Amino acid sequence: MNINRARGRRRIGIILSVIWFLGFGLFLWQRTVEDIVQPYSDTLKACGEILDIDNEALRYLRTV
Repeated sequence: MNINRARGRRRIGIILSVIWFLGFGLFLWQRTVEDIVQPYSDTLKACGEILDIDNEALRYLRTV
């Protein structure tokens, strides 16, 4: 009886460890990708806002 309980607890421990490892790894991966992409996203947003401005000075800019 004790051997079966120990095996079951060990199995549960391994499963929980794998779930924790994968979850924490995915969390770190997502944070890293977000930190890398954020400056480019901000720059693209700023460029889009500048192009959407209805301003007299911008009418002299040549559009391609």
